[in-house]
Amino acid sequence: MKPEELKQKRQKMMELLFKTLAPIDKSGKNKELYENKFGTMSDKQFETFFNNFFKGKDNLILQFIPFDNEPTMEDAMKSAKILNFSFNERVYLNHFKEGYMSDFECMILPLGIKRLQQMINKKNSTSFTATNRDSKTGQVINEDKNARISDVETAAMMVTGMKDVLKEFLGPRADDIVGYNEMTKQILEKGYVSQEDIPNDPRNKTTLNLVDVYFLGAGIKSNLITDNLMLLSALDKETGVK
Repeated sequence: MKPEELKQKRQKMMELLFKTLAPIDKSGKNKELYENKFGTMSDKQFETFFNNFFKGKDNLILQFIPFDNEPTMEDAMKSAKILNFSFNERVYLNHFKEGYMSDFECMILPLGIKRLQQMINKKNSTSFTATNRDSKTGQVINEDKNARISDVETAAMMVTGMKDVLKEFLGPRADDIVGYNEMTKQILEKGYVSQEDIPNDPRNKTTLNLVDVYFLGAGIKSNLITDNLMLLSALDKETGVK
């Protein structure tokens, strides 16, 4: 692009930018910020910045003070109208066999998804053992507390279909001490272990049995352990199971 054309294009882009900012920049501070920022750039630097902007490598950030000069949704819609952009559109729903187009326009906005908090690079230490445990719940505590997985991570693995991983994390590597001992034994003897070699007995699930007691104590029937209103330990005594 010729220098004259680039200069004219830059002028039009600046005018559009400040016109779009006007409804959402009530204090005028953002206009001042970008006038200073772009005013020190050469035409070539300006072109490079916006090339990166349209590639998603740079951003135009709006600064405001909450509850003081923050823009409203109405302000944002005014700015969107200047850019000939609409927040509303009809939505195609594929929940039905034939599909369905919404009768009314819906507001389409980005959904911010919270990052998983217990990722390894978020931890300040790592535990390689799971020997420190609560005698009541079987959960890891003290120095080994960070060996457990969080509720968010459990939900993430459930929705992504990682059933075998969860079976290990919430079984022998959690509160199933019998399963943990058998898993360790197999690894020491053979160098590996398979889930088929680990006992999966509800009697060994410390936390599950504890929750079952709480439910029955509150008069709530569940099928976590048994299908009736008896504790598994009481049922074993009645049936003679050891």
